Amino acid sequence: MFVRVVCLFNIRLHKTKTHMKNLIIASVAVISLGLASCGKCATCTKSGGSEVKLCEDDYGSKTEFGLAKDAYESQGYDCQ
Repeated sequence: MFVRVVCLFNIRLHKTKTHMKNLIIASVAVISLGLASCGKCATCTKSGGSEVKLCEDDYGSKTEFGLAKDAYESQGYDCQ
């Protein structure tokens, strides 16, 4: 009887550990995908009230994003 109770406890404990492990893996995957989809954006404003939003996802590379941001800044925009 005691062996049967211990065995059932071990099975339930194993299932709980497996479920927790799966939950942690799923949580990490969801968080990783969420962070990967977030791109860096910059809001560029000009003294006349004109505002432009630039997002890294809209460009092919970080270099292109930086060049676009530099181009707006050279035209008098302040990019944050």
